[in-house]
Amino acid sequence: MSRADGSGKLGGLLILLLASQAFMALSFARVIGDAGSAAFGTGVVGAILSYPILGTKLGAELARFGATLVLLHAGLAVLAFGLAGLTRVAWPDGRNSQRVLAIFWLVLLVVWILAANAAWYPGSSLGEPYAGLVRVGIAGISVFSALTAALGLAIVAVLVAAGARCRALIRPRTAWIGGAACLAAGVAVPVMGVIGTASGDAFDDRPHIVVIGIDSLRTDAVQNPGQTLTPGIDEYLDQAIQFSDTYTPLARTFPAWVSIVSGRHPHTTGAFVNLLPRELIDEGETMPSILSANGYRTVYAIDEVRFSNLDESYGFDEMLAPPMGAADFMLGFFADTPLANVLVNTKVGQWLFPYGHANRAAAETYDPDVFIDRIGDAVAFDRPTLLAVHFTLVHWPYTWATAPRLSREELARLPPIERARSLYDMAVGRVDEQFGDLMDLLEDKGALDNAIVVVLSDHGESLGESSLIADHDHAIDRLLGTHEIFGHGTHVFSKDQYNVVLGMRSYGNDLLPRAGGSVLDSPASLEDIAPTVLDLLGLGLDQRFDGRSLVPYLRDGKSPPDVERIRFLETEFNPPGISPELLMTASAIMTAADKYEIDPDTDRVLVKTHYLDEILARRQYAAESGGRMLATIPAADYRKQHLLYYDPETDQPRWLDGPPTAPDGAEIVELWKALEQRFAQVRQRPVLPPPSWDQENR
Repeated sequence: MSRADGSGKLGGLLILLLASQAFMALSFARVIGDAGSAAFGTGVVGAILSYPILGTKLGAELARFGATLVLLHAGLAVLAFGLAGLTRVAWPDGRNSQRVLAIFWLVLLVVWILAANAAWYPGSSLGEPYAGLVRVGIAGISVFSALTAALGLAIVAVLVAAGARCRALIRPRTAWIGGAACLAAGVAVPVMGVIGTASGDAFDDRPHIVVIGIDSLRTDAVQNPGQTLTPGIDEYLDQAIQFSDTYTPLARTFPAWVSIVSGRHPHTTGAFVNLLPRELIDEGETMPSILSANGYRTVYAIDEVRFSNLDESYGFDEMLAPPMGAADFMLGFFADTPLANVLVNTKVGQWLFPYGHANRAAAETYDPDVFIDRIGDAVAFDRPTLLAVHFTLVHWPYTWATAPRLSREELARLPPIERARSLYDMAVGRVDEQFGDLMDLLEDKGALDNAIVVVLSDHGESLGESSLIADHDHAIDRLLGTHEIFGHGTHVFSKDQYNVVLGMRSYGNDLLPRAGGSVLDSPASLEDIAPTVLDLLGLGLDQRFDGRSLVPYLRDGKSPPDVERIRFLETEFNPPGISPELLMTASAIMTAADKYEIDPDTDRVLVKTHYLDEILARRQYAAESGGRMLATIPAADYRKQHLLYYDPETDQPRWLDGPPTAPDGAEIVELWKALEQRFAQVRQRPVLPPPSWDQENR
C-alpha cells in the first residue's frame, strides 16, 4: 500500500470519526431543546450543577457517561470503516473509493440505529418523531423490519464475498489442537460441576423467603369482579391468606420499606421522609440482618431508587438496582440518545449504562422483562435465601418503553381523573405480567419447592376519588381538598392511599395452612411482616418491634376481634405542582429541588436537614382504631394545629374545640394520647379552636 493510499484511508477514518461525533451531538438536540423549554428555562439543571462537581462522584459519573458515548460513537465510525474495507476486499474492481463506501456504511448504520430506537422506544427523545413511520407495514412487514433485513443481508453478503477471496489459514495441526482443547473443556466442566456440588453445603430444609412489593397497588385493583387487570396476582391471592385491613404507616416507598424490613414505625427508626442522611436513621436489627446472621443469603432487587435509598446497609448481602444518586436523576433524562438506547437493555448495556439498565426512572427505555432477567441472572437458591423484590411500574407516571401512548396534547385534553385512571390501569396490567414472570422464574429455579411468599403493596394510590370526610362540611372541603385527591402520602382521610394489599402463602411446607384463600379482617400493618416471618422461622421475637406477629391468625385461619388496635397515619412532603393529575412543570421541579442537596462524596441526593422541622410541622397526623380516626391538621400558621374526629358509625366528621377531655368520649381521649405519644410534632403544636375558612385564608 502506497503512502498516498495510507493517508487517504487515515483521512477517511478521520472524516468518519468527526461524522460519528456530529451524530452524537445531534442526538442531544431534542433532549436539550426539551430541557430548554422546561428544566433549563427555570434553572433546574443549573441549580443541580451549581454545586462544584469537579472531583465529586457526580462529576466522575457524568464524565464516565460522556466518555462512554464518545467511544461508542467512535466505535461506530470504526465499524463503518471496517465494513468499507471488507467491501473493497469483496469487490476490488468497484468504482467507489473506500471513503465513499465508509460514508455509505455509516449512513446506513445511523439510519438503522434511529429506526431501532424509534421502534423499540417510541417515547424516547428521537424515537417519538419517527415511531409511526418505522412501524408502517407494507405487505405485513414494517419499515423497521425491512430495514433490519436489508442491513443484515448487506453485511452477510460482504462477509461471504470477502471470505471467498481469502485463503484458508487454518492448518490441520491447529485444528487438532483446537479439537483436543474443546474435548478437554467438555470433560472438565461437568466434572467441576460435580465436585462443586459435592463440596457444597449440607442439605438445608429451611424455606426461602420471598417478599414481593408492588408500588402504588390499590386494594381494588386486585380480585375485582368488575375488571380483570391482575390475573396473575389474583391466582396467587386465591391460595394465600390475605389481611384485608392492612395499613401502611406512611404512604411512601422508602419509609414503608424500612418498616417492612425492621418491623418498626417510621418515627421509631427515624425513616420518616425520603432521602434522609443515612446517619439519621436507626433501624436496629432488621429481618434481613437477622436472617443473614442465621445463614440466609439476603438479596434486595428494585428497579427505581431515586427516592427510595434502601441499600445493603439495612442488612442485605446483595443489591440489584440502578446506582443511587444525583447522576441517576440527571442521566435518566440526558442519557436518552439513540445509540445508548439501542444498547441499554443488553448485557453490555448493563455495564456501559448502569443508570439506564433495568431502571424504571428512565421510563422511555425501561423494559420490565430486563429487570426480571437481571434477577434471574443474579440469584440462585442453592441455600436458604431471602429475596425481596419491589416493582415500581405502577408508580406515577405509570409508563414504560412500550406502553400505549397518548400525545401530550391528547393527555392535556383528558379530564385529570380519566387520564390518571387510564394510565394507572395500563401499568397495573403490565406489572401483573411482571409478577407472573417472577413467579415462573422462582418455580424454574426450584425456589417454590420450599418457600414462604409474601405479596404486598407499599402504599395505595388516589386517582381522583373523594376522601372519607368529603361532602360533610364545605369548610373542611375547602381547607383540606377532600374532593379529587391524587397520589399517595397526601391525605390521611384517603383510605385508597393507606389500605394496602397483604397476602402470605406457603409453597412446599406446612408453616402456613396449605389450603389458603382465607381473608382475615384483623387490623394489620406492614410493620407486622418482619416479626411474622421471624416467628414462622422460629427465630424468636427478642427484638423490639412496633409491629406484631400475625402467626396466631395465620395458623388457625381465624380473625379474632381486635378493633382496639391503634394504627398511625401521616402525610409526607408534597411539593405543589407534582402530582399524578398534573403535567409536571419546571417551576414545580424547581420548588421541590430547593429542598435537597447533593453529597459530593457519595452523590446521594439528600433532603436539607434544616427543612425537616418545617416538613414535619406541615403534615397531617392521625390515629385510627376500628375505623375511628382522630387527625391533627396544620393551621394557617403551620406551627399550630386543629383536631378533626371521624366516626364511621355516624359518618360525621367534627372539629374539636381543643385537646380532648372526658366529655368528648373515652375513645377520642385514647386516640389523642396515642397521637401525643407517637408524634413529637403533635405534642409541640398548640391546638386551636375549629378553623374558619375566612380566618384561614386571611
